[in-house]
Amino acid sequence: MTFPILGGNSAVSVTGYQIDNSLRFNSGDSSSLSRTPSSAGNRAVWTWSAWVKLDGASTQNIGMFTAGGWSAGQDGTGLLYYNSQFLTYWNAPSPLSYSTGTFTDSTAWYHLVLQANTSTLKLWVNNQLQNSDSISGNGAINNTTEMAMGRYSGITNAFFYNGYMAEVHFVDGTAKAPTDFGEFDEDSGIWKPKEYDSSYGTNGFHLDFEDSSSLGNDVSGNNNDFTATNLASTDQTTDTPTNNWVVVNNLDKGQSNASYMMNLSEGNLKISGEAESSSARASGFIMSAGKWYWEVCLISAGIFQAVGIDASNSDLTTEGTGVDANSIGYYSHTGLTRRGGTATTSGSTWTTTGDIIGIAYDGDNGTLNFYKNNSLQSNNYTGLTEDFWMPSFASRNGSMVVNFGQDGSFAGNKTAQGNADGNGFGDFYYAPPSGYLALCTQNLATVNSYTIDDGSQFFNTAIWSGDGTDDRSITGVGFQPDTVWYKERNNGVSHRWVDAVRGIGKELYVDINNAEYSASNELQAYESDGFQIGSDGSINGSGDTYVGWCWKAGGTTPTQTYTVKVVSDSGNKYRFDDYGTSAVTLDLQEGGTYTFDQSDSSNSGHPLRFSTTSDGTHGSGSEYTTGVTTTGTPGSAGAKTVITVSASAPTLYYYCTQHSGMGGQANTNSTFGSSNFSGSIQSKVSANTTAGFSIVTYTGTGSDTNVGHGLGVAPKCYIIKSRTRADSWIVGHTALGTSTYPYNLILDQTGAKSGGSYDDYLTADPTSTVLNLGNAGNVNASGDTYVAYCFAEIEGYSKFGKYTGTGTRPSPYVYTGFKPAMVIYKMATTSGIWVILDAKRDPDNYVAQYLRPDSLSAEAGYNILKFTSNGFLIDIPSPDGNTNLSGEDVIYMAFASNPFVSSSGVPNTAR
Repeated sequence: MTFPILGGNSAVSVTGYQIDNSLRFNSGDSSSLSRTPSSAGNRAVWTWSAWVKLDGASTQNIGMFTAGGWSAGQDGTGLLYYNSQFLTYWNAPSPLSYSTGTFTDSTAWYHLVLQANTSTLKLWVNNQLQNSDSISGNGAINNTTEMAMGRYSGITNAFFYNGYMAEVHFVDGTAKAPTDFGEFDEDSGIWKPKEYDSSYGTNGFHLDFEDSSSLGNDVSGNNNDFTATNLASTDQTTDTPTNNWVVVNNLDKGQSNASYMMNLSEGNLKISGEAESSSARASGFIMSAGKWYWEVCLISAGIFQAVGIDASNSDLTTEGTGVDANSIGYYSHTGLTRRGGTATTSGSTWTTTGDIIGIAYDGDNGTLNFYKNNSLQSNNYTGLTEDFWMPSFASRNGSMVVNFGQDGSFAGNKTAQGNADGNGFGDFYYAPPSGYLALCTQNLATVNSYTIDDGSQFFNTAIWSGDGTDDRSITGVGFQPDTVWYKERNNGVSHRWVDAVRGIGKELYVDINNAEYSASNELQAYESDGFQIGSDGSINGSGDTYVGWCWKAGGTTPTQTYTVKVVSDSGNKYRFDDYGTSAVTLDLQEGGTYTFDQSDSSNSGHPLRFSTTSDGTHGSGSEYTTGVTTTGTPGSAGAKTVITVSASAPTLYYYCTQHSGMGGQANTNSTFGSSNFSGSIQSKVSANTTAGFSIVTYTGTGSDTNVGHGLGVAPKCYIIKSRTRADSWIVGHTALGTSTYPYNLILDQTGAKSGGSYDDYLTADPTSTVLNLGNAGNVNASGDTYVAYCFAEIEGYSKFGKYTGTGTRPSPYVYTGFKPAMVIYKMATTSGIWVILDAKRDPDNYVAQYLRPDSLSAEAGYNILKFTSNGFLIDIPSPDGNTNLSGEDVIYMAFASNPFVSSSGVPNTAR
């Protein structure tokens, strides 16, 4: 089915099975669902499927789907959530099996499938098998005893679930697979719900939570209804796996006193402060564009509450909203708004229970407006040029409930008024201002301009075990990589970095500063779904384990347009893109298509053609026509010569058919990359402007210069290495800052950033066309050759920034806007190791297996980060000198598996 999004914004059509409602459980209300079958079904074969959105903070056993008791002889069976893991059990109290992964993401949905199949009890999360245990006999589920969801069965006063549940199925007598209830989206690769279209068996049921007057209503046709306990119509929400709504992020909280913490409940919508100030962000997505509206209802007045907007990297360890320079807050007890701790104009105070504050942020025009009980206040902001805002809250004592549009009753504290936004989404107490939208993923898809829905099309990680054989294909990358950075994981062997521009067999160590070397038995070829490797122990030692990080640059069929002009330079000569040298030698890639635009009037009477002979027909050669087309008259609009370079094409020469001595050589390379003339010196570039990645090679001059990178936008990060000499890798990263000249780091060393007062390495930040280089041998020695890897930031796919360590918990939460596939980070202002982590080696929430680009050391592991659906949490509570040292800046590079929501409105699953 296709559901158009209507309204004034650009519409998208969300195609596929849609879920309209979910049920919100709250442990403080002791809410649950229960049913006792009148007759037993198949107790050894059944399947339970549900989508859940967790609060991300449970530290005790929480009953998700249970039956029977917990004591010996009570044959308890079911699924629990405890301390970030799922537990399955059969005939309790043992065996008890913990999921292989941890699950703390509170901003997106998980899909759970629990399957009993005579001899095994299995749990899948998002189609990934987590538990598989041997069982025998009958379990308690599907017996004539109580089955419960949201608590332990048989226990009515403890262990209640906080969070959401949607689209619950139970199939009696059949072991169903996750693919019966979900599927991978064709465009993004995101796991999403699909309609279940098979039978349920006698005791089977389907709870869709559509009937607010009967929340336990079974719509399977069996009428196996559940009893809803302490669940009201106000617990029905529109937050679903097909339209995910923003909530306050339980991982993104702070406080001014480590003994106190903001408490979240009611599906992470109720905010309760303690004796000291605390703060939190609703980091579902950054409001970088568009117009957004949300509301807050005061439940009980404390010393103060504050609402507003906050930067994704602002400091939550202080008083919170409005204190950091990139934070704006409207305070209840004074009516003042504050930014950077400085009070500005005053609005009305809001200290009466039931006061509703509306917040309207316009990311297109940079304005922030506050409303009290639908009355526009005077303490508003204009001229907000930053693009990193998200909803933010602070509280000291007292409580409030936020409504991003999913619950107009404010968890039952008000009577919902049913006011939707212009796209038809949301249930607000007051009508949103015209053009303002609710904070849900289907609205987000109308505002963001994502160009990459599936990050694995451009970056992917390969892992393999060595077998010592030659000519072995490593597949599963999903594309033909243009560069591979690989490392043996289990031994102290150096990192290697290879690319298709330098060519096969041209290897660079990463952790040491050696010059480029040749190797025939390491990475041997790039293939359509990966790469071929030899038997060398650095890449394929028998019994060893390996990882390779792969990026796609310009690929096998690049396109490039050169503007041609004819200049007087000891006779007429061709020049390209106004480069300062005439009749240059071109580098053209086999498989590439090159357009030579001759529309400039200087081309009149000078048709550009190709030959296998220098100077073409003037040198007794003939015109080369393979893959060549010509259009128009040189010197007139539309005139051009286009060549698609065939495989194994000979060395060519470009020439003028009418005059001799105007052209030069055109190398037709099996290596990748094409001539780039944007800089002061000519470079060879393989660029992927969609993914913001390019590989650049050039020859140094020994004096300050610049070189083209081919991305069309300024890179956020670039890594440069001399191929000729033993010099270190220079890392430029715009988050390092400048002090006259940009700072830089060294990839193969642990030292703090350097530069800033001299320009030997980098003379200025990169522009949309060039890298600015000094005269140091690391980047630009005369006659030496270099490679540069350049990365631009692409929304929803890559991010390059910094965070500041706290030295304690709460540790920083870094918002990226996507589910990370890889993160590299390094302390900037203090010496510390480089760390590289990825989701392939650690497919679960905790990411622990790290490698060091500055060292050949083997892989080591301890819980460093948690990857989530929209960023990553630094999970080291102590003042770790590499990751979370208090007050120290850490720069990072991150690449996505998927954006938080795809361009077609498919929400990412939780991680």
